[in-house]
Amino acid sequence: MWRLVVEGGVVRRVEEPALSVPRGRIGVKVKAFLLDDFSQWVLRRGWGPLSRWALGVVVAGGEVGRYVVAYAENAAAQYIAADRYVYVGSGDPSALEAAAVAYVVEALRRVPRFAKVEVLGDDPRRAALERLAEVGPSKWRVALSGASVGGGRVVALSRLVELVGNCRVYFVDVPSRGALERAASLGLRLGLPVRRLGGEAPGDWAVVLVD
Repeated sequence: MWRLVVEGGVVRRVEEPALSVPRGRIGVKVKAFLLDDFSQWVLRRGWGPLSRWALGVVVAGGEVGRYVVAYAENAAAQYIAADRYVYVGSGDPSALEAAAVAYVVEALRRVPRFAKVEVLGDDPRRAALERLAEVGPSKWRVALSGASVGGGRVVALSRLVELVGNCRVYFVDVPSRGALERAASLGLRLGLPVRRLGGEAPGDWAVVLVD
């Protein structure tokens, strides 16, 4: 078995013993993982897991043989154990984009229904926000990667934001399972590039195929 980690700002492949699946979790053979703003944050920090979201096939603890989008401590691995997941219909790599959309679903649950939302910063999740909410100037704000937040009520979907004024900020570090299920049912696609393992460009958003 192996996993990818960031050490000293460099992505390294680490060999490790066979996966142990704790009670209440499922074992997943990873087919693809997501590079996103979390990956960028880890690379800036210089150490940590490369990814937290995987697309894979259940091999233990669940409906064996079915595909899932799953959260793990390090999804950039050969196998993972996950307790937050949603079954998806196929192994299409784009199904992994549901993980990114789930952050948007979670954010919109934090603002009044039908309220206009102002988007700060920019990353691929903007497309989902524009599909699921009315976007424009508002006191209700959603901050994406690179946002500079100066006031108002803000739901931040990334740790890559700058706080420059007095504001109330709620960080969505990991969306709920309900948000993940809703995102998968919506079927929204963000058009992330798909790359082979070894061709990933740290710092860019992408779906990386393991095999």
